Amino acid sequence: MNRKLSALADRVQLVATQDDLAKPEGFFDLEELRRWWKYQTTSAASSRAKMLTIEGLMERKAYKTGGSTGRHFWSYAYKPARGFRSLKQVDEAARTRGGDEVPRGWFPATEFCKRHRVSVQAIMQMCHRHRLPARVYRVPRGINQMKPVFHYSEKQLLKHYAKHRRKGRS
Repeated sequence: MNRKLSALADRVQLVATQDDLAKPEGFFDLEELRRWWKYQTTSAASSRAKMLTIEGLMERKAYKTGGSTGRHFWSYAYKPARGFRSLKQVDEAARTRGGDEVPRGWFPATEFCKRHRVSVQAIMQMCHRHRLPARVYRVPRGINQMKPVFHYSEKQLLKHYAKHRRKGRS
């Protein structure tokens, strides 16, 4: 019994004196993720990494970090989940997950405006005035989020836009 107790005490002493402050092998810390995603703060990177972890696209692991005063703090490290080899694959999967396939010929009003160099307000008023039918599709907007966006038929937009353009209006 005495031998067991001394072995246990030796193990406790060994764990207490070990100062393993490195992040786990194959994981990315928040600073690396911040640079990869080109964010200004690590808190933004932390929020996105946590969202990706909740969606099952990344794995997270806690590890000890050291402070300049000798105190230890806990931080998280992240790596792509099984099935993903890089952060680029994780980003692509996050941006396309849960989106709808938009049929050819249907565009958001903003894309039509960029193509034809007209204001969004003018196109939205035209759509409202002529009661153009709109379809809602979930498309990637922002950082790994799907948003419902109104899409309009390009044929109908061009038909009504051409009429107004001849009259001198936009």
